[in-house]
Amino acid sequence: MRIKRKAFSLVELMVAVSILSIGIVGVGRSFLNAISGIGYCQNLVSKTWFLDDVMNNLEQFARDQEGFNKEKEEITTFFNDKIKEAREKGIGELTWETDQVLDQKHLVKLILNIKWAESGREKNEDLVALLPVKE
Repeated sequence: MRIKRKAFSLVELMVAVSILSIGIVGVGRSFLNAISGIGYCQNLVSKTWFLDDVMNNLEQFARDQEGFNKEKEEITTFFNDKIKEAREKGIGELTWETDQVLDQKHLVKLILNIKWAESGREKNEDLVALLPVKE
C-alpha cells in the first residue's frame, strides 16, 4: 500500500529556496547595473550639453562677426571663461583646437574636447564644427 504525501520534504524545500535565491540575486545585479548605466548616461549627457552650449555660443559669435578668427581677444576670453566654468562645475577639463579644412580655405574645423575621470578611468567627449573664417 502506498502512502500519500501531503507536504514537501525538507530536501525539496531547500532546492526550491536555492533556485529562488539564485534568481533573486540575478535580478538584483541587473538592477544595480541599470542604475550604474543611468548614472553614466546622465553624466555623459550633462557634459555633451555643456559642449553643445559652448559650440552654439561660438557659432553665434562667428555669425555676428561674419566669420571665426581664433586670434580675436573675445574668443580667447570666452574660452578662458568656459574652461574656468567647466572646472568650477566639476564637468571636466575643457580643451579646444582649430584646424584648417583641406581644400576649403574659408572654413576652419573647431574641435572641443572635455576629459573627466569616472570609475577610475579617463573618459572624453569631442564635439566638432565647421565655422566660416573671417578674412
